[in-house]
Amino acid sequence: MQEDHSVISIQSANSLLYRGARHYTMGMRAFYLAIPLALWLLGPIWFFIGSVVLLVVLKHIDKRPGC
Repeated sequence: MQEDHSVISIQSANSLLYRGARHYTMGMRAFYLAIPLALWLLGPIWFFIGSVVLLVVLKHIDKRPGC
């Protein structure tokens, strides 16, 4: 019985990390979009309020120092 001791290259590790970060980003965008869409089921006013709150929160997150 032989064991496989393959070495992962830096390029493949980098590619895998980039791919995971891209999937995380797309998942968070889908989550952020789902919040106003769920509020839309309650009515257009709730959709508008949810969209404005989401924009304010995202602006605050983008303006954080050190990120």
